[in-house]
Amino acid sequence: MLGVMLGCVCIPGCNGLTDQEVNRRQALVNRLTTIDAVQLTDESVSKPVTVEEATEQMGLQIPEPNEPNEPNELDQADTLT
Repeated sequence: MLGVMLGCVCIPGCNGLTDQEVNRRQALVNRLTTIDAVQLTDESVSKPVTVEEATEQMGLQIPEPNEPNEPNELDQADTLT
């Protein structure tokens, strides 16, 4: 009986938030609902290039395609399995 009474007293007290926790949660909610605008030109770490220059650079980075595999010959027994 004493354990039940203590449980009833402790459980409601455990769910309460302190003022500090309430303030911290509210600050998080405020940050999540704020949209920050940035200028991409300010964030960029490389110089701007044209589409043609970017295409040429990517073409130099891509290796030659692999050699094609030789075709496999199947007989009738292979096609049934």
